Order: sequence, then structure tokens, then C-alpha cells
Amino acid sequence: MALSTGSQQTPLSKLIARHLETWLAEQSLGEAPVAGHVEEEFRAYLRCGILSSGFARARCGTCGHDFLVAFSCKVRGVCPSCSATFNTPSGSARPFGVPGGVAGSSCCY
Repeated sequence: MALSTGSQQTPLSKLIARHLETWLAEQSLGEAPVAGHVEEEFRAYLRCGILSSGFARARCGTCGHDFLVAFSCKVRGVCPSCSATFNTPSGSARPFGVPGGVAGSSCCY
């Protein structure tokens, strides 16, 4: 069973996916086109938490259940999930869909 919240599920990601190309095209015609790193962050956000964009396999040390954990974008400016992860008081990162208490859930991915 795959555990992934995926950015594609949120209203924000749907809005960005629907309008990103148009916005980038319009901005490129103006005096100040979108900086490359900004475009890269939006595109990374749209791939965030999607299993087809990359994943790691994990196994519960107690019951032996295997599950897939989608890679995150680690984009702090656009992605609410990754931004919140990096802004937690403990600074610990948890991959998408990995519940607390799972062995290895605090690993760096």
C-alpha cells in the first residue's frame, strides 16, 4: 500500500497547475520575467509527494508491513507541507504519509 498525500490533491496545487504555464508566458513578455529558481520551485511543488516522481520503500520493524513513501520537493517558499516541515521547532522532517512512531520515520530522505 502506498502512503502519499501528494500536492496534486490540494486546491492550491490545482490552481497552480491550471495557470502556471499561462502566467509564465505572460510574465516572459513583460519587463521582469519570472526568475528561473521561482519557476523551478513551482514545478517541484507540483511533483511533491507524487510516487511517480520518486519514492523510497520502507518496512515496519514491528509488523513487517512494506509501504512506499513519496519524495518531497523540500521547497520552502511555495509548498505549504514542506515549508511547515522545515519550520517545526524540532526541525525534524517526516516524509509524506509516514505516521509518527514508525521506526525510521525521522530519517533524512
